[in-house]
Amino acid sequence: MQATHPDMGVDVFVVDREGGELWRVAEMDEEVDWAAGGMEAWGAGGLKLERVKKDATNAYLFQSATTNAKVASTGTPPLTAIPVVDPQASGPGSPVAAVVSLRGSGGAPLGEDDIKDVEQMGAILGQGFAVVNGTEPSEGGSTQNLDGEKFSTLAQRALLFGKLVLKRARKLLSQIDTATLSELKSYKKPPALVHTIMKCVLFVFGKTEDNVKGWGETAKMLNVELLKKMQAYDPTVVQKKKRFDRIRKLLSTIKTDDIRKHASLPTQLMHNWLIVSLALRDKAVKERKRLKEAPSSGTLGSMDDGGDDEDDSVLDGGVDAGTD
Repeated sequence: MQATHPDMGVDVFVVDREGGELWRVAEMDEEVDWAAGGMEAWGAGGLKLERVKKDATNAYLFQSATTNAKVASTGTPPLTAIPVVDPQASGPGSPVAAVVSLRGSGGAPLGEDDIKDVEQMGAILGQGFAVVNGTEPSEGGSTQNLDGEKFSTLAQRALLFGKLVLKRARKLLSQIDTATLSELKSYKKPPALVHTIMKCVLFVFGKTEDNVKGWGETAKMLNVELLKKMQAYDPTVVQKKKRFDRIRKLLSTIKTDDIRKHASLPTQLMHNWLIVSLALRDKAVKERKRLKEAPSSGTLGSMDDGGDDEDDSVLDGGVDAGTD
């Protein structure tokens, strides 16, 4: 599992409650044919597990799994275990489905912000277990299928985690009120990263550099209607490649620590939405290309994201798509 920050190490352990065992996730391969392999894929390249030895070194992991609590190790380097539970069974004594273990770089302890980030990720993982187990409650439109899920069971599996993160991002965006937006727009000269993030959001919906050159022009487009479009947006539909290349280039200039220090909450939420949208788009493009190259791909050739002349009408919500 990839760490949320480059200086953080992350390991995931699956809990066998009946046997009282922990299994470390050693390798994941999203290319496994889950539809054909079923549960056998867990032991055939899809998910390789290594049994965790019950000893003093790993005691903090077992303690976290049995107590449903965050537990720090006593050894060096310092490690922190965070439990992951089904959100429908949260609370003291709830069964733990997995444990996430964190370690800092060079033996340094992790910061509270890093731990909070992974705790949030653990909550999303918990939603994933709820989906797999069929215990997640229906929430109407917030759980609608993404366009990219229609291709295959493999595509559904590949998009599952990103879909859960997107669902959370949408929910948090829905909690931004007009007063908070007004505060954001009241900047006379915001930090450069704030303007950059807002530009990227608007680029998703077809605005061009000419539309957002100055903060004044950009701020006029930050409204409730934009938030609604963000919540309804499906990043897996066919869209122009050029605009996303521009977005990636701009986002690569922003450091995570700078966002924490200099960006307001709505700016952070919009940045998170951008990151997960780009990740889901990448997976959808990859799946379309895989199916296009397959002998029985049919008409999928018309769905390639590679060209710059793609019809902008495919964007959600009929957003003004500008010129590129």
